[in-house]
Amino acid sequence: MLIIIPIFVGNAWAQHLQSFLFNGKNGSNPKGGLVVDSAGNFYGSTFWGENIYRINLTSEATIYKFSDSNGDGQNPIGDLILDSAGNLYGVTQAGGYTGGACTQTSGCGTVFELSPPASPGGAWTETVLHTFQATSSTDGASPEAGLLFDSAGNLYGTTVYGGTNDLGTVFELMPPSQPGGTWTESILYSFGQGAADGVNPSSQLIFDQQANLYGTTELGANDNNGGMIFELSPPLAQGGAWTESVLHRFSLVDGDAPVAGLTWGPDGALFGTAAHDGPNGGGTVFRFSPPSGKGGWTYYVLYSFPKAAGFPAARVIFNGSNVLYGTTVNGANVFQISYSGGRAIESVLAQPGASYAGVVLYEDALYGVTIGSDLSQLGTVYRLSH
Repeated sequence: MLIIIPIFVGNAWAQHLQSFLFNGKNGSNPKGGLVVDSAGNFYGSTFWGENIYRINLTSEATIYKFSDSNGDGQNPIGDLILDSAGNLYGVTQAGGYTGGACTQTSGCGTVFELSPPASPGGAWTETVLHTFQATSSTDGASPEAGLLFDSAGNLYGTTVYGGTNDLGTVFELMPPSQPGGTWTESILYSFGQGAADGVNPSSQLIFDQQANLYGTTELGANDNNGGMIFELSPPLAQGGAWTESVLHRFSLVDGDAPVAGLTWGPDGALFGTAAHDGPNGGGTVFRFSPPSGKGGWTYYVLYSFPKAAGFPAARVIFNGSNVLYGTTVNGANVFQISYSGGRAIESVLAQPGASYAGVVLYEDALYGVTIGSDLSQLGTVYRLSH
């Protein structure tokens, strides 16, 4: 059902809100963000009800429902991604393999592909690309973030648990040489390599132009247990080990618990969010500049949220060179930050509801999802426009 709700917050972005409401029958509590195809269809997942849905301005449809009766997984989470053929890729936090001990008793999670029907109106086809094994093995367990493609079609992601220390992994999945073959998994790094290393990564990864991977861990890295920003560099020779570098350890003063992935800014710096603490206690949006000359990376708090309107748990996106958008859980805000010369101004564009997912900018409108607050509010997909 499409509902138009007038909202007034003194900003041109919030003249109206168009929202599809989940009703429980088609799932609820979407925790992953949206991805949009070339036709303007948006795709996302519901954590409860376990659906993958397609939505646009006139209709909504469930294109796949997980049951785990065939090992397909449970509780889809994180942002979906699309390939050039229109196939969707994502992860489930639980389900799949049930033969060992996981943090989720129903299984350690899966990586899946959904292929569109050959003719309009047909069924989408799900393929399980990888089933995570028990945490007693070196495989990962319980992924919570979306995936990342490289130019060769390999997939990369993180798991919160599993690995040699059961404190999380970065993994790679290589496609088969022949259609219908088996994808091959490699664990690129297991976290918890000493007290100074981060643990429990729940963020989506990002590449630079040299094929280095960047991400965050929610916890670990120092006595404050505040998490870190890391870089993983590929081996110099095929078959070698990837090398981890800790680029920044969060101190609580500059924020902590960076649960979201990073975003490259137009100026070549990394931007991200820390969910907690910071100068005003409610988390931060930060800018992380790469080394210049002989210096190292430079961390700068761009904006610090108050507790009542903070807890940013998603990646930020850019619109132009110095305007970015994001969401918060507390205060249920969609925010805009404009910055210049080291000064940042934050504006609340709308308050559609609490969200663990970011926003998507498509044809001069912002799209996003909210989680449910109780049994009568099961989450929404919203659109904000001028």
